[in-house]
Amino acid sequence: MNIASPPSLAPRPAPGTVHADAQAFRGLLRALSRPGEIVALAGRAEPACPLPPAVAAIAHCLLDFDTPVWLDAVFRVAAVRRYLELACAAPLAEEPGAASFALIGGVDAMPPLEAFRPGEPNDPDRSATLVLCVASLVGGSPVRLLGPGIKTSTTLSPEGLPAWFWPAWDRNSRSFPLGVDILVTDGACVVGLPRTTRRS
Repeated sequence: MNIASPPSLAPRPAPGTVHADAQAFRGLLRALSRPGEIVALAGRAEPACPLPPAVAAIAHCLLDFDTPVWLDAVFRVAAVRRYLELACAAPLAEEPGAASFALIGGVDAMPPLEAFRPGEPNDPDRSATLVLCVASLVGGSPVRLLGPGIKTSTTLSPEGLPAWFWPAWDRNSRSFPLGVDILVTDGACVVGLPRTTRRS
């Protein structure tokens, strides 16, 4: 995933939103450069937003007219679709494999990781980024992680991921440089899982 610049800051000049988006973008960069670290992600002060604050912040930072987004059954409702179209101008993908991003509110029923774009051999950045909403980023079964951005190792224990997730993640990380990248959020904070991160 390439997030070298936040594409959605310029079109949203409303008071306070540019600063909020820039702050959230820095948080996302930190989360992806330090996998496994829980990073607070400032949500946008929009009470009418149908998305959890951190998910709305991610959408504003990373979605635009050139990033088709797939919504799972939890988020595939009129209020969310309308919000993303108006706030981000993001086109909606009908199938997971057609999406650059996926917003997933019900991880227990999410499609397999292989259903999403893994990138192409000559262009691995053309892969999908999945945003997974979980009940909590702590309290689940601990998983030890290794890889770039992790000094030695780190432990992550999100609550609510399906049982098949970590074995599927092992396959995803072994497919590097192809594979999906993932952001896991509890609605307020976020943890980055770039495809370079592996379980020990």
